[in-house]
Amino acid sequence: MKKTNINPFLSFSNFILVDGNSKVHKEAISFLENKDKNNILLIGGFNGCGKSHFLNALGNFCIEKKKNTQLFDSSELINLIRKDELKKQCEEDEIVLFDDIDYVSKTNIKDFVENCKWISEKGKKIVATFNEADKQNIESLKSLLNPSIVFFEKPTINSVMRICYNFCEERKIRLSEDALLFICNRNSTGNIHKLMNDIYLIDMYKEPNRFHIITTTDIKSILISQIDNNKKESKFYNNPETLINSVCNYFYFDKKVLLKKTKRRDVINIRNICIYGLSRFYHLEHKNIAKIFKIKSLSTINVILSKMEWRMKVDTYYNSSINHIFAKL
Repeated sequence: MKKTNINPFLSFSNFILVDGNSKVHKEAISFLENKDKNNILLIGGFNGCGKSHFLNALGNFCIEKKKNTQLFDSSELINLIRKDELKKQCEEDEIVLFDDIDYVSKTNIKDFVENCKWISEKGKKIVATFNEADKQNIESLKSLLNPSIVFFEKPTINSVMRICYNFCEERKIRLSEDALLFICNRNSTGNIHKLMNDIYLIDMYKEPNRFHIITTTDIKSILISQIDNNKKESKFYNNPETLINSVCNYFYFDKKVLLKKTKRRDVINIRNICIYGLSRFYHLEHKNIAKIFKIKSLSTINVILSKMEWRMKVDTYYNSSINHIFAKL
């Protein structure tokens, strides 16, 4: 099998299928297995609905079926199109996955369409995700490529409760029924990123109170006081530079190098620690983190956080090291 950059830890085994995404799952599997269908499938959804996780899970599903599969995020895609190397990269692949094509279609829709047509005409399958708010560019792609299209739907409150319950189970968080309902109502839009941020905060709170059942009163204290009030009042939390500078000082690292584009492994490792800290402890939105590090695709942030979480889960030494770094801050 060809080497791939699909995240092996994002699979359908840890992707929670609920009413909002089960239709997408069914359509995508049917699309991949049916040779008579159109070779291009577009998957639309709102921010935080799990598009990137789903696409990686779909890639791992294809790899299990012994199909050469490759995934490109928007920044990789843009670079390959500019260098006219995308066709070469896809020559050996049967399935090609594009995550977050919104920015690509805005920058150079003509070249993107030309590449998609070439890939499709070679009998390869293309699955691409996009933000459903970007209606104008997607309408252009529909007319030029004539793809199949399916959308993530907004989940019901029961589905949000199921997702929240699973997150809490993974982290051994015990919530009272009214607390679970409070969290779900607070995240009723189904934005997984925001829901995860709330769970992260509760996870930090419960560590010294491991056997304490967390109530709505506890959560209001954690979420409303700690996030809403402290963020406004504390200069520390209002300035991400504080965390980045502290991490750089901890590793005796030059901040200017950290913010440059590079593939150096040591730089990437420290940058990922900063991204993790800004998301988990500063509760900074992904778009603001992307702006700091000049990352074009929000899905890249999701993948970095997933890898960090997985590594901390399986490597106790790494976990304690990361916690030590942020405890010092």
